[in-house]
Amino acid sequence: MGGYAYAENLAHWEHIRHGVTLREGPHGLFNLSFSVSPDRDSVRTDREHACAMFGFDAHELVVPEQVHGANVAVVGAAQRGAGALSPETALRGCDALVTNTPRTLLGITIADCLPVFFFDPIHRAIGLAHSGWRGTAGRIAPRTLETMAQCFGTRVRDCLIAIGPGIGPESYEVDAKVYNAFLAADTGRGVFSPARPGHWQLDLTAAVVHQLRALGVPPASFDVCQWRTNRNPELFFSHRLQPGCPRMGAFLGLL
Repeated sequence: MGGYAYAENLAHWEHIRHGVTLREGPHGLFNLSFSVSPDRDSVRTDREHACAMFGFDAHELVVPEQVHGANVAVVGAAQRGAGALSPETALRGCDALVTNTPRTLLGITIADCLPVFFFDPIHRAIGLAHSGWRGTAGRIAPRTLETMAQCFGTRVRDCLIAIGPGIGPESYEVDAKVYNAFLAADTGRGVFSPARPGHWQLDLTAAVVHQLRALGVPPASFDVCQWRTNRNPELFFSHRLQPGCPRMGAFLGLL
Protein backbone atom coordinates (compact mmCIF):
# COMPACT_ATOMS: atom_id res chain seq x y z
CA MET A 1 0.00 0.00 0.00
CA GLY A 2 2.98 2.33 0.07
CA GLY A 3 2.16 3.75 3.51
CA TYR A 4 -1.50 4.49 2.91
CA ALA A 5 -4.87 2.85 2.36
CA TYR A 6 -6.78 3.58 -0.83
CA ALA A 7 -10.16 2.95 -2.48
CA GLU A 8 -10.36 0.68 -5.51
CA ASN A 9 -12.92 2.83 -7.33
CA LEU A 10 -10.59 5.85 -7.22
CA ALA A 11 -7.25 4.12 -7.61
CA HIS A 12 -6.95 4.05 -11.39
CA TRP A 13 -7.99 7.56 -12.36
CA GLU A 14 -5.04 9.54 -13.71
CA HIS A 15 -6.50 12.91 -12.68
CA ILE A 16 -6.41 12.32 -8.91
CA ARG A 17 -4.39 10.99 -6.01
CA HIS A 18 -5.99 9.86 -2.78
CA GLY A 19 -5.52 7.81 0.36
CA VAL A 20 -5.43 7.54 4.16
CA THR A 21 -2.05 7.38 5.86
CA LEU A 22 -1.30 4.48 8.16
CA ARG A 23 -0.10 4.80 11.75
CA GLU A 24 3.49 3.95 10.81
CA GLY A 25 5.44 6.41 8.68
CA PRO A 26 9.02 6.86 7.50
CA HIS A 27 10.29 7.61 11.02
CA GLY A 28 7.93 5.68 13.29
CA LEU A 29 4.48 6.87 14.34
CA PHE A 30 3.00 9.08 11.64
CA ASN A 31 1.07 11.98 13.23
CA LEU A 32 -0.64 14.50 10.93
CA SER A 33 -2.40 16.60 13.60
CA PHE A 34 -1.11 19.69 15.40
CA SER A 35 -3.88 19.38 18.01
CA VAL A 36 -2.44 16.25 19.65
CA SER A 37 1.28 17.04 19.53
CA PRO A 38 3.31 19.86 21.08
CA ASP A 39 6.08 19.17 18.54
CA ARG A 40 5.01 21.25 15.57
CA ASP A 41 8.18 20.59 13.65
CA SER A 42 7.53 16.86 13.74
CA VAL A 43 3.96 17.34 12.48
CA ARG A 44 5.19 19.63 9.68
CA THR A 45 7.74 17.02 8.65
CA ASP A 46 5.10 14.26 8.66
CA ARG A 47 2.74 16.43 6.60
CA GLU A 48 5.47 17.17 4.09
CA HIS A 49 6.19 13.43 3.80
CA ALA A 50 2.48 12.69 3.39
CA CYS A 51 2.03 15.29 0.65
CA ALA A 52 5.05 13.91 -1.18
CA MET A 53 3.56 10.40 -1.04
CA PHE A 54 0.69 11.70 -3.15
CA GLY A 55 2.85 13.72 -5.51
CA PHE A 56 2.19 17.16 -4.05
CA ASP A 57 4.10 19.86 -2.22
CA ALA A 58 2.90 20.90 1.24
CA HIS A 59 2.21 24.39 -0.09
CA GLU A 60 -0.42 22.88 -2.40
CA LEU A 61 -2.29 21.37 0.58
CA VAL A 62 -5.51 22.90 1.96
CA VAL A 63 -6.77 21.88 5.42
CA PRO A 64 -10.05 22.83 7.15
CA GLU A 65 -10.30 23.78 10.81
CA GLN A 66 -12.46 20.71 11.55
CA VAL A 67 -14.96 22.00 14.09
CA HIS A 68 -17.12 18.84 13.89
CA GLY A 69 -19.75 20.70 11.91
CA ALA A 70 -21.29 20.34 8.46
CA ASN A 71 -20.02 23.39 6.57
CA VAL A 72 -18.39 22.98 3.16
CA ALA A 73 -15.79 25.38 1.71
CA VAL A 74 -15.04 25.84 -1.98
CA VAL A 75 -11.30 26.29 -2.48
CA GLY A 76 -8.98 27.18 -5.33
CA ALA A 77 -5.50 28.48 -6.03
CA ALA A 78 -5.84 31.31 -3.51
CA GLN A 79 -6.37 28.85 -0.65
CA ARG A 80 -3.41 26.57 -1.37
CA GLY A 81 -1.24 26.27 1.73
CA ALA A 82 -4.05 27.17 4.15
CA GLY A 83 -3.62 25.09 7.29
CA ALA A 84 -0.91 22.98 5.69
CA LEU A 85 1.96 23.80 8.03
CA SER A 86 0.20 25.82 10.72
CA PRO A 87 -3.19 25.29 12.43
CA GLU A 88 -3.71 29.05 12.67
CA THR A 89 -4.09 29.31 8.89
CA ALA A 90 -6.61 26.46 8.49
CA LEU A 91 -9.89 27.38 6.80
CA ARG A 92 -12.20 28.42 9.60
CA GLY A 93 -15.53 26.88 10.49
CA CYS A 94 -15.62 24.02 8.00
CA ASP A 95 -15.13 20.25 7.87
CA ALA A 96 -15.34 19.62 4.13
CA LEU A 97 -13.60 21.04 1.07
CA VAL A 98 -14.36 20.93 -2.66
CA THR A 99 -12.35 22.12 -5.65
CA ASN A 100 -11.93 21.87 -9.40
CA THR A 101 -8.52 23.59 -9.38
CA PRO A 102 -5.60 21.40 -10.53
CA ARG A 103 -2.56 20.99 -8.30
CA THR A 104 -4.70 21.30 -5.18
CA LEU A 105 -4.50 18.70 -2.41
CA LEU A 106 -7.35 18.51 0.11
CA GLY A 107 -6.51 17.10 3.53
CA ILE A 108 -8.17 16.24 6.85
CA THR A 109 -7.07 14.44 10.01
CA ILE A 110 -8.92 11.45 11.46
CA ALA A 111 -8.78 8.77 14.15
CA ASP A 112 -12.31 7.24 14.17
CA CYS A 113 -14.29 9.84 12.22
CA LEU A 114 -14.92 8.98 8.59
CA PRO A 115 -13.10 10.46 5.62
CA VAL A 116 -15.50 10.66 2.67
CA PHE A 117 -13.97 11.14 -0.80
CA PHE A 118 -15.84 12.52 -3.83
CA PHE A 119 -14.66 12.51 -7.45
CA ASP A 120 -16.57 13.82 -10.44
CA PRO A 121 -14.68 12.45 -13.47
CA ILE A 122 -16.89 14.36 -15.91
CA HIS A 123 -16.15 17.83 -14.55
CA ARG A 124 -12.85 16.91 -12.88
CA ALA A 125 -13.92 18.10 -9.47
CA ILE A 126 -13.21 16.61 -6.04
CA GLY A 127 -14.44 16.85 -2.47
CA LEU A 128 -13.27 15.58 0.90
CA ALA A 129 -15.38 15.53 4.08
CA HIS A 130 -14.58 14.87 7.74
CA SER A 131 -17.67 13.06 9.04
CA GLY A 132 -17.89 12.48 12.80
CA TRP A 133 -21.22 12.04 14.53
CA ARG A 134 -22.07 15.75 14.50
CA GLY A 135 -21.11 16.16 10.87
CA THR A 136 -22.97 13.01 9.90
CA ALA A 137 -26.11 14.12 11.75
CA GLY A 138 -25.71 17.44 9.93
CA ARG A 139 -25.53 15.64 6.55
CA ILE A 140 -22.03 16.79 5.70
CA ALA A 141 -21.59 14.14 2.99
CA PRO A 142 -24.77 15.08 1.09
CA ARG A 143 -23.94 18.76 1.57
CA THR A 144 -20.52 18.19 0.02
CA LEU A 145 -22.07 16.53 -3.01
CA GLU A 146 -24.72 19.26 -3.26
CA THR A 147 -22.00 21.93 -3.17
CA MET A 148 -20.15 20.19 -6.00
CA ALA A 149 -23.40 20.12 -8.00
CA GLN A 150 -23.99 23.84 -7.45
CA CYS A 151 -20.42 24.94 -8.12
CA PHE A 152 -19.14 22.51 -10.74
CA GLY A 153 -22.22 20.96 -12.32
CA THR A 154 -21.60 17.56 -10.71
CA ARG A 155 -24.42 15.08 -11.29
CA VAL A 156 -25.16 12.64 -8.50
CA ARG A 157 -25.19 9.65 -10.83
CA ASP A 158 -21.69 10.45 -12.15
CA CYS A 159 -19.87 11.03 -8.86
CA LEU A 160 -17.65 8.30 -7.43
CA ILE A 161 -17.60 8.14 -3.64
CA ALA A 162 -15.29 6.32 -1.24
CA ILE A 163 -15.78 6.04 2.51
CA GLY A 164 -12.50 5.46 4.28
CA PRO A 165 -11.64 3.65 7.52
CA GLY A 166 -13.56 4.76 10.61
CA ILE A 167 -14.76 3.29 13.86
CA GLY A 168 -16.98 0.20 13.84
CA PRO A 169 -20.32 0.24 15.67
CA GLU A 170 -19.26 -2.34 18.25
CA SER A 171 -16.82 0.23 19.70
CA TYR A 172 -18.94 3.33 19.14
CA GLU A 173 -21.43 3.55 21.98
CA VAL A 174 -23.38 6.83 22.12
CA ASP A 175 -25.98 8.37 24.41
CA ALA A 176 -29.42 9.88 23.92
CA LYS A 177 -28.00 13.22 22.77
CA VAL A 178 -26.44 11.60 19.72
CA TYR A 179 -29.39 9.26 19.14
CA ASN A 180 -31.87 12.13 19.14
CA ALA A 181 -29.69 14.24 16.84
CA PHE A 182 -29.83 11.53 14.20
CA LEU A 183 -33.56 11.01 14.59
CA ALA A 184 -34.14 14.75 14.21
CA ALA A 185 -32.13 14.66 10.98
CA ASP A 186 -34.11 11.62 9.76
CA THR A 187 -30.88 9.62 9.62
CA GLY A 188 -31.39 7.24 12.54
CA ARG A 189 -33.19 4.39 10.83
CA GLY A 190 -31.08 1.27 10.62
CA VAL A 191 -27.88 2.80 11.97
CA PHE A 192 -28.34 2.17 15.71
CA SER A 193 -28.25 -1.06 17.74
CA PRO A 194 -29.37 -1.20 21.38
CA ALA A 195 -26.61 -1.27 23.99
CA ARG A 196 -26.93 -0.73 27.76
CA PRO A 197 -29.93 1.33 28.93
CA GLY A 198 -29.94 4.82 27.45
CA HIS A 199 -27.12 3.98 25.03
CA TRP A 200 -26.80 2.71 21.48
CA GLN A 201 -24.10 1.51 19.12
CA LEU A 202 -23.85 3.82 16.11
CA ASP A 203 -22.79 2.68 12.65
CA LEU A 204 -21.41 5.90 11.14
CA THR A 205 -20.58 4.28 7.82
CA ALA A 206 -24.13 2.98 7.40
CA ALA A 207 -25.48 6.45 8.18
CA VAL A 208 -23.37 8.11 5.47
CA VAL A 209 -24.31 5.43 2.93
CA HIS A 210 -27.99 5.86 3.83
CA GLN A 211 -27.81 9.64 3.32
CA LEU A 212 -26.05 9.44 -0.02
CA ARG A 213 -28.30 6.65 -1.31
CA ALA A 214 -31.29 8.83 -0.39
CA LEU A 215 -29.74 11.59 -2.49
CA GLY A 216 -29.69 9.23 -5.47
CA VAL A 217 -26.11 7.94 -5.51
CA PRO A 218 -26.13 4.53 -7.26
CA PRO A 219 -24.78 1.55 -5.28
CA ALA A 220 -22.13 0.97 -7.95
CA SER A 221 -20.64 4.40 -7.26
CA PHE A 222 -19.59 3.51 -3.69
CA ASP A 223 -16.40 2.05 -2.34
CA VAL A 224 -16.78 1.38 1.40
CA CYS A 225 -13.60 0.50 3.27
CA GLN A 226 -13.86 -2.75 5.20
CA TRP A 227 -11.13 -1.83 7.66
CA ARG A 228 -12.13 -0.21 10.96
CA THR A 229 -9.93 1.88 13.21
CA ASN A 230 -10.93 -0.12 16.28
CA ARG A 231 -10.57 -3.53 14.61
CA ASN A 232 -7.26 -2.84 12.90
CA PRO A 233 -5.07 -1.08 15.49
CA GLU A 234 -1.97 -2.38 13.74
CA LEU A 235 -2.84 -0.08 10.82
CA PHE A 236 -4.80 2.84 12.26
CA PHE A 237 -5.15 5.07 15.30
CA SER A 238 -8.43 5.06 17.25
CA HIS A 239 -9.32 7.84 19.66
CA ARG A 240 -11.89 5.60 21.34
CA LEU A 241 -9.26 2.97 22.05
CA GLN A 242 -6.49 5.45 22.85
CA PRO A 243 -7.73 8.95 23.77
CA GLY A 244 -5.35 11.67 22.63
CA CYS A 245 -3.67 9.37 20.10
CA PRO A 246 -1.95 10.68 16.96
CA ARG A 247 -4.06 11.25 13.86
CA MET A 248 -3.97 9.81 10.37
CA GLY A 249 -4.36 12.05 7.35
CA ALA A 250 -6.86 11.59 4.54
CA PHE A 251 -5.89 13.26 1.25
CA LEU A 252 -7.49 13.82 -2.13
CA GLY A 253 -5.64 15.76 -4.80
CA LEU A 254 -6.50 16.94 -8.29
CA LEU A 255 -3.61 16.79 -10.76
